[in-house]
Amino acid sequence: MVFELERREVVIPSVHWERIGDAGLIIISGFHDNTPEMLGEALVALDDAEGLILDLRDNPGGLLRSAVQVAGQFIEGVVLYEQGRDGVRVPHLAQGDPRAPDVPLVVLANRNTLSAAEVVAGALRAHGRAVLVGESTYGKGVVQHLYELSDGACLHVTEGIWLTPDGRMITEGLAPDIEVEGAEEQLNAALEWLEGRSEVEYGGRSDACHAMD
Repeated sequence: MVFELERREVVIPSVHWERIGDAGLIIISGFHDNTPEMLGEALVALDDAEGLILDLRDNPGGLLRSAVQVAGQFIEGVVLYEQGRDGVRVPHLAQGDPRAPDVPLVVLANRNTLSAAEVVAGALRAHGRAVLVGESTYGKGVVQHLYELSDGACLHVTEGIWLTPDGRMITEGLAPDIEVEGAEEQLNAALEWLEGRSEVEYGGRSDACHAMD
């Protein structure tokens, strides 16, 4: 069998959204150049939703600048601190006005929520903007630089760490406010929280979070 194929760049959508009743579900599978723009489209499409669920489960991370721009669609101010070997903390700030600063928000996370995804989850919770539901995240919050070696190999050198706006080290992982196992159970818990937010202090911390102190 012979086929003619056209060579071109394949753009894989990193954001998917749908409605679940009165709530909007936004799934971000990774942080790429087009992720902030696609999130903006999702927020426009879900503009009349009474609450949003931001699903970062199984998200391996990606571009830090993309994560900062994503967080900036919900919050203002510091998204994360980057701390080098000298102990100096450099803030990464959200730019512009957030598109969705007030709508009730739940972030879903699990053991496979890594890196830039943890940055977003940590920033939204630290600002009291969202409650974190699911499992503790992986804990990959390091700044690495790549050095190419003469034999073609690469050397990864850790030169800093990431911290949430309230000073928590992402390398320790983020414990959820509401701990739930199972994908379907986690989504149901998020929907229940949106339906009756009085049961959990908005942006608050549960015993699971205190265990990280």
